[in-house]
Amino acid sequence: MWRPTIQQSHETFKTASPHEDQAPSLKDKPLEFFKGKKCKDEEQKQLLKDTTSSNVSALRASCLVANRIAKARKPFTVDEELILSAAKDICRELLGEATVQKVAHVPLSASALTRRIDEIAEDIEAQLFERINESLWYTIQVDESTDVDKATMLVFVRYIFQEDVHGDMLCALLLPTNTTAAELFKSLNDYKSGKQNWSFCVGMCADGAAAMTGRLSGFTTQVKEVVPECESTQCHP
Repeated sequence: MWRPTIQQSHETFKTASPHEDQAPSLKDKPLEFFKGKKCKDEEQKQLLKDTTSSNVSALRASCLVANRIAKARKPFTVDEELILSAAKDICRELLGEATVQKVAHVPLSASALTRRIDEIAEDIEAQLFERINESLWYTIQVDESTDVDKATMLVFVRYIFQEDVHGDMLCALLLPTNTTAAELFKSLNDYKSGKQNWSFCVGMCADGAAAMTGRLSGFTTQVKEVVPECESTQCHP
């Protein structure tokens, strides 16, 4: 079977340049043409980089504004109706129209604000669980209360971080109105599942309600069935 030699292959490539086949009109172009094309390509590349950087900055600005609105407990609509308009006015007077155009790209709609707040909450929660899991051992305090027709379980956690004791609110869980010990434990257990191990809970404190501290069916008993070594105390007002 015939096979081409290296020399024959080389000659074939020499006589059929891909550039000549694909763009024969470029063969006779002057050097300045290619320099200009390269310069244009670099400008497009830089434009894409600047756009990406601008989008990242706009997203960060959106998160910072969302964080302030959440801390101030203001309505989500204040973002787009007031803050964005005020920011544009300030930038227009002090920095010029070009800056106003940049500010206009910051996503500040009510839906965007909701997403930012959810993302911030998820990130804070992840950081807290990371701290607790690094500490290994932790204790919890549980308080169940009812406001009008909504029952809520508040859970606080203590742990060691950077050789110091830290206390944080772990979660606030909505419950059925007729809360039982089993429902309380199930709600917290479902929340902790995959995030935190009961085995490392060395202590817990519950309020004085019967559903929380009953010997047989109380929440404390439910926890001790999972972690027998966990010490329990009763909170007093």
